Amino acid sequence: MPGTGRRRQGIAVLLANSALMSAGFFMLIPLLSVHLTRDLGFSGAAAGAVLAVRQATQQGLMLFGGALADRIGYRPVIAAGMLVRSLGFFGFGLGDSLAVILLSAVVAALGGALFEATGKAALASLAPPHERARLFSLSSLAGGAGSTVGPLLGVVLLPYSFALIGVASGAFFFVAFVLSTLLLPSLSGTGDGRPVPALRQTLRAVGRHRLFLAFTALLTGYWFLHNQVYVAVPLRAVQITGSASVVGLLYAVNAVAGLVLQYPLVQLAGARVSPAGAVAAGVALMGAGLGLMAVASAGEMALLVMLASMVVFAAGRALAEPMKDVVTATLAPPEALGAFFGVAFLALAVGGSAGNYAGGWLFDVATASGAYALPWVVFALLGMAVAAGLAGFSRHQARRALPGRAPAAADVPGPGRGIP
Repeated sequence: MPGTGRRRQGIAVLLANSALMSAGFFMLIPLLSVHLTRDLGFSGAAAGAVLAVRQATQQGLMLFGGALADRIGYRPVIAAGMLVRSLGFFGFGLGDSLAVILLSAVVAALGGALFEATGKAALASLAPPHERARLFSLSSLAGGAGSTVGPLLGVVLLPYSFALIGVASGAFFFVAFVLSTLLLPSLSGTGDGRPVPALRQTLRAVGRHRLFLAFTALLTGYWFLHNQVYVAVPLRAVQITGSASVVGLLYAVNAVAGLVLQYPLVQLAGARVSPAGAVAAGVALMGAGLGLMAVASAGEMALLVMLASMVVFAAGRALAEPMKDVVTATLAPPEALGAFFGVAFLALAVGGSAGNYAGGWLFDVATASGAYALPWVVFALLGMAVAAGLAGFSRHQARRALPGRAPAAADVPGPGRGIP
């Protein structure tokens, strides 16, 4: 671990990156499905498919980005990822055909595959285990600040052109590239001199780590729900109100609610439940928030219902987001933090991609049949089921932590054991 001054500088850069990434991402992505359907004439399913391609490509390759960062260091991989992501977002704004949009999605995904898991691993490497919840919460708060500013800027620029939104959002990632290149200290998870394991050794260790695999599988449901705010929510909001500007308002409320509620919720949960238990509670709230959209329909109360939905959803995400990273960092060996975070993001590849496509498809089905509540009932039921699974995972962890009971070797790598 670097000295105190360099450590603080590294934390500051990573927190700034979180804010910049969120601002750039949320400036464009929530409006992308509206742009593709309204401006370019794509179907809801096609818009969902574009987002699914980005999601699946990014999370599918994140293991390799994380493993590369474990080997050569976190800084060059993070910086390269920011630069590549900026190019992809420029393409989103300037493209006007499905082929160009899909290519931009792949380029943007490659950038994310390099920096996202690596950034979380870098943050975990800068803190002892007892400080990780605080640092991940600060990172989430910084991201929340960015996600407050981003949608508002997107709505301000929307009347001019979507191309301007693409260029502006890409510029945020370019600034993060410059900051990472110039100011991020050299970091890795192997400060004690242990060699970095080969990728095949890391994959073998992951395959034996049943607790980690179970948690990652459960997170597919978290990401399925999480990504509905990129597809189903904006599509339904525009359908109800007839205006794309309401999307920016909903995301601003979502972001502000997350900022306000995150610290007290994390503190409250940290004093009463395990990190995995906090994730379970967060997922339950996310499902409940999306379920509220089932009663939103045309009329004076529709906007209030949608805003309430975003507040409840934001509370759940604010609780689940940092605590899931704490669980992952706790389960991962230090010399393979990047790779393990990359594997953890496979849950986003599966759950997020399925959520993107299913959200668009369910919207199309609901619109064609007039059963407008259908998607939101499905999302609420899924939230309850995933929360129950996470609660069971938390109880299983607690039983294994009982005094006098040695953890199974396949479940928890012991201190210093690392990866064989």
